[in-house]
Amino acid sequence: MRKRLPDMPRPMRTYLAAIICSALALGLSDGVFANYFRDAYQVTALERGIIEGPRELPGVLCVFITAAFAFLGETKMATIAQALMFLGIIVLALCTPPFGVMLIFLFINSLGMHVAMPLQDSIGMSLAEPEKLGRRMGLYNAVKTGATTLTGALVFVGFRSGFFSFTTPVKVTFLLAAVLFVGSFALYARLHRQTGAKAGERRHVRLIFRHRYRYFYALAVTRGVQKQVMYVFAPWILIDLMGQRADTTAILSMCSALIGIFLLPQVGRWIDRLGVPRLLILESLLFLAVYGCYGLTSGALHAGRLAATGLMVAVVCGLYILDRCVSSLGMVRTVYLRSIVPDPSEVTPALSTALSLDHVVSIAWAYVGGIIWSAWGPQYVFYIGMLFAAANLVVSLYVRRETAEAACSRSSRRTRRRCG
Repeated sequence: MRKRLPDMPRPMRTYLAAIICSALALGLSDGVFANYFRDAYQVTALERGIIEGPRELPGVLCVFITAAFAFLGETKMATIAQALMFLGIIVLALCTPPFGVMLIFLFINSLGMHVAMPLQDSIGMSLAEPEKLGRRMGLYNAVKTGATTLTGALVFVGFRSGFFSFTTPVKVTFLLAAVLFVGSFALYARLHRQTGAKAGERRHVRLIFRHRYRYFYALAVTRGVQKQVMYVFAPWILIDLMGQRADTTAILSMCSALIGIFLLPQVGRWIDRLGVPRLLILESLLFLAVYGCYGLTSGALHAGRLAATGLMVAVVCGLYILDRCVSSLGMVRTVYLRSIVPDPSEVTPALSTALSLDHVVSIAWAYVGGIIWSAWGPQYVFYIGMLFAAANLVVSLYVRRETAEAACSRSSRRTRRRCG
């Protein structure tokens, strides 16, 4: 890292600092919300699913909000997003409001987070050299993962020592997150001054539906289910069925982040060397395996056939880490999009549209999954997740065929005959 940074333009270094600051803040806030809901409000599995409504609704609204403020440019909007995240978390840090009021500020925090998501990827790709796109995306994600490792260690020590708690009037972990959001706000403001029109180019952001994006949007829909399994239902096995606390999920996030520091740059190199379709297929197969194991394990725990101690805790923890690591392959989708857009100005609209589709599915699946968990058992949540992973595999195979046909159309006449 030390050798690479001096070769980077100053805006890219500022961008890296901004995403580090934001990732640290999210690790201390969004990363521990599941335990916050349980400790501060004693929510059930069904209520946990309901909470995802106001938490994920900003993802649906994201494209309309970015369209309304597109005249500001991407870096300015990213700066405003950090301010929204600060506003939402500072109130939760300083008091424990009534449940309904908490949902309002959770919505504000989530709004900032979801507005920042497509902008962060778009800004990162606009700063990257075209021939190093995969490597730069791998570097960006590795840096964010490194920040997650640090916050995982901090959360583990803080909750294990009692310094962090969700039952006290002031939530120190959220207070630290608020300070870091102020830092990321300042860094994105500096990035805007440094880049001017390049990363802050004013674009007309809108819902964009084109035939060429059909597979990308289908992958976004399956991603919505995968995300809810990873962030909501998988941790709920540990929290609800096994009685684990925030320090356990923190140490697991730290372990998966440590692996990610080395894995993500490698994924970037695999993208450049092996191509997007192969990695999409690999991701689908791994999700099928992980969800199947989750289903079998959670069903046995729920029925009392397995004890929620000892070896089973280790098994579920291992699945949790593997799930997080497989999810790191999600960056492949963004690179796939960049390879099919006819005009770079469509990157942000397409990302925003995909984010909206992702979150429509996420909200629906959070409600439905919570009902299924409470009425029939947790295993069926993961078995249905397997169906979506299978759909992801089918779409990935279509992407491979599409990519092969595109390569043939660009090849020489002799090679075209070989493509057949």
